[in-house]
Amino acid sequence: MKRGFKIIIVVLISIIVILFIVLRIPTKHFSNEVKDFFAIRDDEIAKKYAPIVLTTNEYGQATNLYYRAAKDKEGNTYFAYHFLWNREVNKTKGIKPFLNRYLYTGGLSVQKFMYGKGDIEVIEIKLDNKGKVDRITFETPENYDPYAFSVKHKKVVLEGDIEQNPKFKVASWNHLFYYVHDDKKIEGNFIANKLEPSYFEENLWNEYEMFKEKETILRKNRAHYEYERKGA
Repeated sequence: MKRGFKIIIVVLISIIVILFIVLRIPTKHFSNEVKDFFAIRDDEIAKKYAPIVLTTNEYGQATNLYYRAAKDKEGNTYFAYHFLWNREVNKTKGIKPFLNRYLYTGGLSVQKFMYGKGDIEVIEIKLDNKGKVDRITFETPENYDPYAFSVKHKKVVLEGDIEQNPKFKVASWNHLFYYVHDDKKIEGNFIANKLEPSYFEENLWNEYEMFKEKETILRKNRAHYEYERKGA
């Protein structure tokens, strides 16, 4: 009996050690070198073109808005606006939302370990060399189901004649966005999340663990653009 118990202990310890090693093995490598862009900082322009986000009490208000920016060789300007929520939580009833709250966003807090504290979502606004908005990029929920365990992200790129301050509404419990083409189509108790953008300083960038040179199974980069990896 004692011999069998010792074997079980040895096997369990071996499994734990193997898992510890495997989970720490890098799955992807990223460079922090930024090519074809040079970082800029312009608080006034950032305020001028800041997107407007509409949200509800259910999804909560973002607490801060940070930005980083860069120019390319053609004179185009790129602003990445990062909206910060203290947390994300699926309040929907059901077993899958409960498991998400217990395992991922709360309880064991796997999300915090994988990405970092809080919830940060990004909207990119591109200005042409004449200072006109000609492209926006963001993530939206694909086939959104609040009763599911997770939300599938879909990247959206819109080009053409876009207003100076494009509007978005929060479309899911994890704060992905829908682009608002027409104010009349906004249904529900959505209110503007009025925030003034401030520069995403290096200490905050590191505090929120935005960029990781090595990703593992349980350590992932947060949503950002390559040109943001070098601050102004």
